[in-house]
Amino acid sequence: MSIAVKKVRQDPNGDVLYGAAIEKETAKTGGKFEVVLEHTTLSVALQAGMMQEGTRIRMKGAGDKPIGHGPPGDVYLEFSIQKRCE
Repeated sequence: MSIAVKKVRQDPNGDVLYGAAIEKETAKTGGKFEVVLEHTTLSVALQAGMMQEGTRIRMKGAGDKPIGHGPPGDVYLEFSIQKRCE
């Protein structure tokens, strides 16, 4: 199963924040999901009962290249809980 995301913000250091909507039932049961980003697909495991509105998870090194030199930034997923996702 995949989680739909929308890019919210990108920093010059390569960090990228995405908004991710999940259904209330998914937040309760958790599971393994794929997150399709612009240039890659990431696997995410959500713990049952641990997701709340505004919860953020970090995926180190999965972000974009920074301006100038340095390692790739991080991807942050910020979750919103919906009754039903379209």
